[in-house]
Formats: sequence, C-alpha cells, structure tokens
Amino acid sequence: MPDHGILSMLVNGVQQPAPPPGHVATEPAASAAPAVRPSMRTPENRQHTRLINRMIRDGERIVDIIPYNASVDPTAFAFLPFLWKRLLDDGLLSLYSFNDPETSFGSFVTLFNDSAVWKLLFVLKDPSDLDEDGQPKITDCFGFATWTLSPMYGQMVGTIGFIFLKDYWGREATLAAARAGMRYWFETMQVPYGGDGEMTNMDVAIGYNPLANRMVQQFLPRLGWTRCLPPIPIPAYYDGGTSDTVIWFITKESFEQSEAEASAQEDSANDGQAMNAPAPSEAMDVSVVPDVPEAAE
Repeated sequence: MPDHGILSMLVNGVQQPAPPPGHVATEPAASAAPAVRPSMRTPENRQHTRLINRMIRDGERIVDIIPYNASVDPTAFAFLPFLWKRLLDDGLLSLYSFNDPETSFGSFVTLFNDSAVWKLLFVLKDPSDLDEDGQPKITDCFGFATWTLSPMYGQMVGTIGFIFLKDYWGREATLAAARAGMRYWFETMQVPYGGDGEMTNMDVAIGYNPLANRMVQQFLPRLGWTRCLPPIPIPAYYDGGTSDTVIWFITKESFEQSEAEASAQEDSANDGQAMNAPAPSEAMDVSVVPDVPEAAE
C-alpha cells in the first residue's frame, strides 16, 4: 500500500493551473442566477476542463491512480473532509442520492474505511515538479472509483462505480483515469482466490446506471463497455428523479483487445507523422492546440 501522506498537500488548497493568456476575471452578476441542477455545469467548469485537457495533451499534467483506504492514510482526518466538501460544493452528492447531502459525511467516511469496498483515487500530477523521491507531485484529486468483488464459478466479477468532479467532465482526464482504473482491475490488482493461496484479478466489470444519466451512456461506449438491452425496471435515483436501470459490462478479454487496438492505432499514427513530417523550412506553427470537444451532457 503506497504512502498516502502526500495527499495532505491538497487540504491546503488545490493547485489550480494558471488561467489562459488574455483571461480577465469578472465579478458575478448582481441579480440572482437561475438554479443550476446538479447534472449541469457552469461556464467556469467548462473553461477549466478545456484548460486541463490542453495541459494533458501538452504533457504539462499526467493522470494517475492511487489505491486507497482511509484506515491506512495518516492524513485521512484532513483529506476526507476536503474531498467530501468538494463533492458537496459540486452538487455531486445530491446528484446521486435523494438523502440530505449536508448530513452525508458520516456515510462517506464509512465508505472510505470499508475494506469490503475497494477504492481508487484519480489524481493529476505535475511532471515538472518532483518530490524528494523523484516522483511527480500531485496537484489535484478529481474523482474516485469504488467496486466490490464477487467470485462466480471461476470468474472474479467487480461491480463498479465512477465519480468525477465537474471541472474534469471532458475527454482527456476522465477517459485517461477510467482506462488507468481498468488496467488496474484487469492487470495489476491481486486478490486471493480459492484456499490454496492463488491470486487473481478481475475478469468482468459490471456497472448499474440510471437511464436518465445520459453522460454515462455516452462515456462507457468510449471505454469499450457493452450495454445490456433493454433497461431493467428497477428505479435508480439521478438528478432529482428516478428512471430505469441500465447494465453495462466489459470483460478482461475485450479490454485487452481494445488496448491492443489502441496501441496499434497509436503506432500507426506515429509512423504516419514521422513519414509526413515537414522539412525544417516548412515547419508548422503548433503553438495553438485546438480544443477537443467535450462530452455532451
């Protein structure tokens, strides 16, 4: 288990990246703003997402994961209130639960201490700023995944859940984090299986999602997940109401295949760029990188 003490740096304030050139901060309008539903983002969320996406593409930030359990984190007394407050302020606690979010801290702490529920933190790191061990420092924690494991007739099945802060509801960070999580489940994670000391990792990942959550219905196919049809008539709460439940899954074999295909596409793209690279006199100005379109909400 890694040392999580480094996460205490986040409690003293998230290190937000500098605003883009020409950005001018403005005061909020004096008139009352219309109510924003938990599933909606503000213009500030979108601006931050575009900035983070650009920084990831340019290599100024990298996405990483940290297996986490609060019971072995010496800074949990500070980190858990910090993370819970960010979820509360982002409206995410009321997005997924009809219970009063203001009184949810106790159950939040229980979740992060429960050894039966596995957790991964999704973090952003600055490769230009190294700690005393030569590792990139964490600049933000922007979400987490939870899962439980069930052995079923020779297969290890995980029931998965993701949550990301709204500032990161774009392609770069969330897709990179989810893919890193799947690599952990299908390749890195080791759990005991059977009584002879045998170790295994996950064979199948399953997710249960409200049909009303349109973003996740668009997000999971990009990760190679398969949707089971039709939705099942089990009420699932989302954003002030309930809807039927959609089941998604991905197997270890299909994940490995998608990883191999993505690697082959990347190699092919790199080969094409090398063959078509302009001569020095024809070098193009790449100082402006176009934004990647964000996922629809």
